[in-house]
Amino acid sequence: MSNKLVSLKEILSSPALRRKIMMRAMRREIMVRAIVATQAREGIVTTLAQAEAAYDKVQLQLTAKPFDTPACEGDGFTERQATITSEAANEKPSI
Repeated sequence: MSNKLVSLKEILSSPALRRKIMMRAMRREIMVRAIVATQAREGIVTTLAQAEAAYDKVQLQLTAKPFDTPACEGDGFTERQATITSEAANEKPSI
């Protein structure tokens, strides 16, 4: 995903770009509502703001490069990822 600036006129004139932006917004809205519904089913009260923050954090982790995720620092993610990666590299394939 690139973070380049696009003019409003370009967005309005390009049906493909408009559709892409609308699809992202719709996907985000659907997923946020699904998070709230899933939490409610489990008896956990979750606000839309909390669900949006959770969605944004997951999307950041999915689009970030491994070992370069600022949102995961401090929770041991990079250390666990490094351990898993080094264990996989040292593991001998079984036939």
